[in-house]
Amino acid sequence: MSSVTILIAVFKGDPLDYISCRHTGIVLEYDGQQRILHITGARGFFTFQEELRAVKVENSRRLAADGIVNVARIPARDIDLFRTIVANTHINNEEERWNCQNFVGDALARAVKAHLISNKQFLDAIDNMATVLAEATDIEP
Repeated sequence: MSSVTILIAVFKGDPLDYISCRHTGIVLEYDGQQRILHITGARGFFTFQEELRAVKVENSRRLAADGIVNVARIPARDIDLFRTIVANTHINNEEERWNCQNFVGDALARAVKAHLISNKQFLDAIDNMATVLAEATDIEP
């Protein structure tokens, strides 16, 4: 493995596809496999989870249209540092409106501070993620 591709995956909300219910996670793609780094659980009880994907993200039935957002490519030697940075990103279980979408932004912002990705890559990825989120099919009350 010479490099790792960093992606954001955006999944449709379930049972309703509200913007706030769309799930996001960071995907690392290398050597023909994908690893997702994300938070799971209910509001106020989120926990970090990292898992090897059995089904590629692009083959998920829940993937939103245009739900794969490119972030960057990093050297393979930086994968452990990147995973550690994401895993140690603060999970804000105190704030009611904070969710997995915020987690992705916070984790990638930390990757910028560690000089693993550029600020432009961060801003472009967040902008593209927001575009996919805004395409949710249900309107929140």
